[in-house]
Amino acid sequence: MTAKYTRIPMSENEGLKIDFSSAFQYGGMPGQHATSSNGGSSRYFSYEGNDRDHNRREPDDVAGPTTLTRCYSNFVEVLCYILVCITIPVSGWFVFKVCKQFERVVIFRLGRRRGVKGPGVTMVLPCLDRYTVVDMRTKAFSVPPIQVFTSDNGVIETGADVHYRVTDPVHFVTSVQDPNHALRELTKTSLRNQLTKLELTDIQNTKISICTATQADVNKTCSLWGLEVGRIEMSAVKIISMPEPANPLNKLLGGSIGSGLPAGIMGAFQQIAAHASSTGPVQASPTVPSIPAPSPVASASTRTLTTPQDIIEAVRPLLSEGLVRNFGTVYEFILKIDEDAKDFFFLDLKTGNGSVGKGKPPSGPADVTFTLDQDTLHSLMTGRMGAMQAYITGQLSVTGDTNAAMKLEVLIDKLKL
Repeated sequence: MTAKYTRIPMSENEGLKIDFSSAFQYGGMPGQHATSSNGGSSRYFSYEGNDRDHNRREPDDVAGPTTLTRCYSNFVEVLCYILVCITIPVSGWFVFKVCKQFERVVIFRLGRRRGVKGPGVTMVLPCLDRYTVVDMRTKAFSVPPIQVFTSDNGVIETGADVHYRVTDPVHFVTSVQDPNHALRELTKTSLRNQLTKLELTDIQNTKISICTATQADVNKTCSLWGLEVGRIEMSAVKIISMPEPANPLNKLLGGSIGSGLPAGIMGAFQQIAAHASSTGPVQASPTVPSIPAPSPVASASTRTLTTPQDIIEAVRPLLSEGLVRNFGTVYEFILKIDEDAKDFFFLDLKTGNGSVGKGKPPSGPADVTFTLDQDTLHSLMTGRMGAMQAYITGQLSVTGDTNAAMKLEVLIDKLKL
């Protein structure tokens, strides 16, 4: 009697039927004790494993030869042995192969692996056997220099020397098509992954640990190919680009700053910190001084000297192909006249020789949009106020690409009226 377990349907329309077949069978009814061959009592339960689930075999042994195939193979082998015996000693030059002490021969007969032979004299049947000679000695290759970005945004160039040997000739021949190329690419990828996690100073100080970690990572994969990496040695580290300077505010605030602030504000903080460190220690103060807001333009007569239209006329002759090549950005300015009225101006430094005018950019959506009032625009263009100061004090709001917005101050310097 075979025990069956069937799941109870959860609904009337459920058509899914799952049959949980037990792997056990009842060997006899209670009270019927059969005697086994070893003199003991037989068990009531016998294990009936499913070949699909319980008798998993290696991929090399899944498709065994059929009886007809085995008979045909034996017939051909016998015929080949007879032919070799008849043609001795001429056939000896083709049948017997000398395998050196550091070599192994992997033989495939009629497409099936026959095993590993060597060292010494090995017999290979002509027309039936295909063999591959595997060199078991330690070999080495060089990983060409690769450029890597470090965790502190530095750029370095380094390579490596790899020493490896074959541990399993069968897997070396059957697991991967080009073991040398595969191992070189694997080492390159693993080395790059190790270097991108570290800063430049750590890379220069911990080269041995980096090589050890890379070797362990590579061996996890190449062991399935019948290979073992014995040593990895990094070449000299060439610095292509120095890393960005550390932000002092990150050390003071435990690295929490910068996660929620725009890149422009972070750049301003770094400039302030660098200026403070260059001028000497800052005296402690009970309160943090705020950045003073720029005073508005004094008189109405001064405001009327530089209207938005006057700024457009003054900027237009300064546009050139060089500005377009250096900036490649379309700026849009939303000028707040009062609470309800707004004017739109654009500065296109992406197409042609550049253009400036009133309204929306004709070339499409702007990369960066600035919202400010007329007094702030006048102060920016005349150099009374910096773009970063206006941004921090809330007189200038930025929408869009912050990296392109950081170029505004450089652009104003070039177009300063």
